[in-house]
Amino acid sequence: MTAVFKLEDADFDAIEELVGVRPPAGTYVTASRLYDGNLQANVYCALQDVLADVFEEAGVDDEEDQKAITGDHTTIEAVSAAAKARAKEVNPGRKSARVKAIEKVPAELDRYKKYVEEASTTRSTSS
Repeated sequence: MTAVFKLEDADFDAIEELVGVRPPAGTYVTASRLYDGNLQANVYCALQDVLADVFEEAGVDDEEDQKAITGDHTTIEAVSAAAKARAKEVNPGRKSARVKAIEKVPAELDRYKKYVEEASTTRSTSS
């Protein structure tokens, strides 16, 4: 049996406290009771939802940079590689504020990885 739950503000706070990074808007939880009686809960969100928060945290506000980094990528690794390539393309050899912001994207993405690609799972046994 599996159920999907929309999160409320208190849920976002609790997950942030547990995981260390606040889940982005659009995050949802699935909870399942397994045949062995264990409960499994998974936290998920779309990569696009994560990217909005990542760009804000990193300070990437140029729309062209965001489009170049996002592309049609479907994994955090691909987006990270695109950010590294974009930083080199934008201003090769110089560390402008714009380049520094773009270079922050992979580290920010890594903080959210558990939500997108490795859904965080909590298990508890039934009595």
